Amino acid sequence: KLAFFRPGGSRMAKKQRPYNKEPKGKGPPAPVPGSNRTIRRERVEACLKGTEVNGWPVVKTTMSEVKAIAKKLGIQIPAEPPPGVELFVPKPRVSRQEQQQTKPASTSLEALKATLKAKEAENRQREVEEKLAECQERNKEQALALQQLVEQQVALNETLEQKLLKRQSAQEDECIICRNKKPDTVIFPCRHQHVCSLCLHDLIRRHNSRAAACPSCRTPIGFFSTVYRL
Repeated sequence: KLAFFRPGGSRMAKKQRPYNKEPKGKGPPAPVPGSNRTIRRERVEACLKGTEVNGWPVVKTTMSEVKAIAKKLGIQIPAEPPPGVELFVPKPRVSRQEQQQTKPASTSLEALKATLKAKEAENRQREVEEKLAECQERNKEQALALQQLVEQQVALNETLEQKLLKRQSAQEDECIICRNKKPDTVIFPCRHQHVCSLCLHDLIRRHNSRAAACPSCRTPIGFFSTVYRL
C-alpha cells in the first residue's frame, strides 16, 4: 500500500480499488487479469464449489493451480477445469535463433530494398557510362573536324605565303615607279636598286630646282650608277 500526505498534514492510506465483478457493456465478460492473484484464487474456489455468480468474468489460470486449490479445499481433483475457469496457455519462450528465423519478412524486405537500391545505382552508373561514351564520340568528331580545319588553314597559309613570295620576287624584278621595266640603276649613298634609268632621269629632271630623293627611303641622291646585266 502506498501512502501520501494531504495538504492539511493528515496521513491517509491509499485505498485499494475493489475489483469490479459486474461486466461492463453488453459484450462478453473480460477475463480476470493474471496479476491479481488473490481475486483469481477466490474465483477459482467459487467455481470449484459451484457458487459462481452468473455474469462473472471468465478466470484464466493453469491446471496445476486448479489442482492445488482443490487439494487445499479437500475437493476431488477435477480432470478438466470447472465452468467459469479457462486454462491459461503461457507463451512459449523463443530463443534468439528462432527469433532470427521468425524474422524472414523484415529481412526479406530489407534485402529487397537493398537490391532495389543496387539496381538503381547500376542503372544510374549505366546512364552515366552511356553519356560519357556519347561525349567521347562527340569529342572525337569535334577533334577530327578541328584537325581538318587546321590542315585547311595551314594549306591556305602556305598558298598565301607562296603568292606573297612570288609577288615580292616580281616586285623586285620591276621598277617601283613604272612597273614595266627592270630596275637597273643603283642610287648612292643608300645603294637601293629599285628604279630603272629612265624613271630616275625623269625624277631628277622634275626636281631640277632642288635635290631629288630616293623613292624608297627618301635619302637625297648623291649620284647613281647604271648596272648592265649580261
